[in-house]
Amino acid sequence: HTTLYLKGQSAFNEGLAVLVGKVGAVHFFEHTFGPLHPFTRKAKASLDDERRFSGFLNGVMDKLEFLYGSSLSHEEKLTRREAIFSNALETFKGLSTEFKTDRFSRFGQAPLNNAYLQAVGLYHRHFDLFEAVLKAKGGSIREVLSFFEGLAKENNDLLKATALWLQGRSTPHT
Repeated sequence: HTTLYLKGQSAFNEGLAVLVGKVGAVHFFEHTFGPLHPFTRKAKASLDDERRFSGFLNGVMDKLEFLYGSSLSHEEKLTRREAIFSNALETFKGLSTEFKTDRFSRFGQAPLNNAYLQAVGLYHRHFDLFEAVLKAKGGSIREVLSFFEGLAKENNDLLKATALWLQGRSTPHT
């Protein structure tokens, strides 16, 4: 967090820290021990699991946000929320067989609730967003940090600004 920290943007700060930590570990172990060393393979497995879990979690949270933003009655929202929680646990159970590490093995051992999902989402929900910037910046963490430092000077909501920047990159220009 000492590399880049933005006051009031916890999800951005934590998401960026996860990216830097996971990708930085892979780079460090590859360069220090080589690509086939057990440390490197474990770091790569952890990175793969982060991608998989983040995609799953983002989908669950998107469904909940759509539900809460709907015009349904409070009672209907609660009923549908429980169905989303139940479906998420079933989906995760199937997904958990694909994980290469035990990093997320405790997810779903207790009933889901909004507070728990928000806490987990703070760290893991936006990984794909950060990784897309990393890819756009040629895999360079240094370039990613520089990009975000510049973006922070112009924007108050870096997650939204990043999503818009990525959208603009994927839109064909005529």
